[in-house]
Amino acid sequence: MSAEANLGVIEAMWLAWNEERLSDAVESIAKDVHFQHFSLHIELEGREAVLSLMEHSLAAVPGRRSTVVYAHATSDSVITENHYEGALAETGEPITKDICYVFRLKNGLIVEWREYG
Repeated sequence: MSAEANLGVIEAMWLAWNEERLSDAVESIAKDVHFQHFSLHIELEGREAVLSLMEHSLAAVPGRRSTVVYAHATSDSVITENHYEGALAETGEPITKDICYVFRLKNGLIVEWREYG
């Protein structure tokens, strides 16, 4: 796919994520996706595992937002730098993070998702 098409996939995923439409967000994720969150030492295989992680994140940080501040796309990958903010459900403590995401796509689906931050 083109760089523009791949960027559109990622933009749609972030929009669905921020609107808490998780079932829509995972539509752009391949069933056999490989997910790795380096700072939290999380490594997952499969769309259902990523959906479960998204559900956990939403419960832990309700109303959280991840805003893309920079994006770079190619014919097989998209890199975004996002500003993440919200408040912890348990304590109300605000959290703010800047995170880098590297997505590899194939046929319009995310096949690899790496998260740094």
